[in-house]
Amino acid sequence: MNALEAAEPLAEGMRQCLKAAGADGVTVHSGPLNEGLGGLAPFDLILVNGGVEEEPKMLLDQLADGGRLVTIVCKGRPGHGFLFTKSGGTVSGRAIFDAGAPILPGFEARPQFVF
Repeated sequence: MNALEAAEPLAEGMRQCLKAAGADGVTVHSGPLNEGLGGLAPFDLILVNGGVEEEPKMLLDQLADGGRLVTIVCKGRPGHGFLFTKSGGTVSGRAIFDAGAPILPGFEARPQFVF
């Protein structure tokens, strides 16, 4: 199992907590959350523990066929807990509950030109 934290001090704290809990078998990495761990993909399950403003395309690309990604998509208030699934190379998603969460760094919506 793999976990990703945005900053090395957070990753080290997670490593220490997991060790203290006797949770072996988890490798904790640090790096930009929105980029995921592409070098280790594909994944059967990705949990984004926070909010995103847009579908996390880079992470969805890292799903295995039959894989799932769960996150909170905040395009307004309230946001929605979303379950994305990949089947035959196609990703689909559906809201499964109302929720709110802070937007994680790197998951902000890109500015768009609007007249």
